[in-house]
Amino acid sequence: MTNRKTLKILNCVFDEKFIDDLIEVMDFTSTNNIINEYVCIADTPSTYKYVKQFNRIQHINEGDFIPFVIKKGYNVILLHNLNSIPINIIRKLPRKIKVVWLAWGMDIYNSPIKEAPFIKLDLYREYTRKVIAPDFIGWLQQKHGYIHYLLHRNEIREAIERIDFFSGVMPAEYKMMSQHPWFKAKEITFNYFKLNDFIQPKNKYAESYVGNNILIGNSGDPTNNHLDVFEFLKKHDIGNRNIYVPLSYGGSKRYREVVKEVGVRTFGSNFIALDTFMPYEEYCKIIASCGYVIMFHERQQGMGNILAALWNGCKLFLSDTSEVYRMYKNYGVHVFSIQNDFVCTGCGLPLTYEEIIDNREQLIKKRSPKFFLENIYKMYATFQKDIYEN
Repeated sequence: MTNRKTLKILNCVFDEKFIDDLIEVMDFTSTNNIINEYVCIADTPSTYKYVKQFNRIQHINEGDFIPFVIKKGYNVILLHNLNSIPINIIRKLPRKIKVVWLAWGMDIYNSPIKEAPFIKLDLYREYTRKVIAPDFIGWLQQKHGYIHYLLHRNEIREAIERIDFFSGVMPAEYKMMSQHPWFKAKEITFNYFKLNDFIQPKNKYAESYVGNNILIGNSGDPTNNHLDVFEFLKKHDIGNRNIYVPLSYGGSKRYREVVKEVGVRTFGSNFIALDTFMPYEEYCKIIASCGYVIMFHERQQGMGNILAALWNGCKLFLSDTSEVYRMYKNYGVHVFSIQNDFVCTGCGLPLTYEEIIDNREQLIKKRSPKFFLENIYKMYATFQKDIYEN
């Protein structure tokens, strides 16, 4: 007999780098009464580039999805990114099934379309904005996309209104989504992480090895505002430091080429573009050579890179108008403002040993596997109460 508090959870996923870690975490938190299964909604079976545990993922085409959900008796559907499900399916799901949107970032800052996202921020700074301005064909494509969005806007809003629970990567994202009158979801907290992550009490006093080089951004996406960071650096004596810029993914080819061209022109042989995928160990060695990290994002992104930088003892510069900066400041973490701290003093002195340990203490409290697991168990309890007690 099925226990009356049973949660049968269907995780909607697609091929992404951290889905294997997700499966490990959800399996770890599963019990006889909490069952996690995984599905990819696709008309043809997916070919996986990143996911190794693809044998754990069922494949269902769009037309068969709702009958499949009903037949299997799922009472919770976790959407790992809104793009993991065709949006027209959401509003057709039976009301008794709880729909949970676990946002990643691109599904709120770039969706439904870049010109009209769910959360609209001023993402681009002066020099970056000039480079990414669309040509005539790009302008026409934007207009076409916007017209298509207007035609389907009500359907999209009805789908979002159907969602029962929402978690952003940061609490501020729920508050920003709540500004929409058609957003009715209740707040939960969910994070993506590795069970054996380095942020553990036992590692608090591990030696920190960071070099004197500078890392800029986390990808080739223009939201990194690379060119504006270059302008800041030009005004300071950065010595003979190497400037590393990850460009292996994200953004257009044209934008990445401009970043490389301006980088070489500005810093000469000290500019090093990381524009090809390399072995993880080699990448870690390069990152470890960087004692200063500059992330000029206005939106939430590169959170794994930021966590690693802080734990390793890097001096981290963020935009002081970003929610990421505010969140870490509220945690009591030593992070620095690009607009004020960097503009006035440049890189300045590295973090002291005391500051590094203090940062690790705060991260253990708020960003450790133990903390994240507690949030998952709270999430399960919330679902059980909502399904069985209301």
